[in-house]
Amino acid sequence: MLDEEKKTEKVYYSIGEVAAMFDLNVSNVRYWENEFDILMPKKNAKGDRFFTKKDIGNIRIIKELIKERGYTIEGAKIKLRENRDELQERMKIINSLENVKSFLNQMKFQLDNAGSDNKKIAVADESTNLQQTVITFLNPEQSE
Repeated sequence: MLDEEKKTEKVYYSIGEVAAMFDLNVSNVRYWENEFDILMPKKNAKGDRFFTKKDIGNIRIIKELIKERGYTIEGAKIKLRENRDELQERMKIINSLENVKSFLNQMKFQLDNAGSDNKKIAVADESTNLQQTVITFLNPEQSE
């Protein structure tokens, strides 16, 4: 594979990009940054925020607690102080399961829409992808 073809991953993300990732308002992200000491984006001389992958993982946890589970800000702070490592592990598991679900839905769609002659080829191609997905599910650090 040529270097140009390799997927490049950003090191820093702007506040707008982060807000879009989680379907949040920029003001939500700014507010959470002030409320949660685990969010510490880098800032340039102009004051623009730049979030790392670690910050994004923390925002994912905060969003899960507040938006999905219905915690208050204070309740989420307490939960993070008490069980931060456990929450991070659960989020990795949830992310891996969502990836497997998405892959299986894609596979089902392709099999449903493949012609009878093409089904064997599609199954063979998808089995390679399934192996990679299972590896990613079992060891998510390899996919990051």
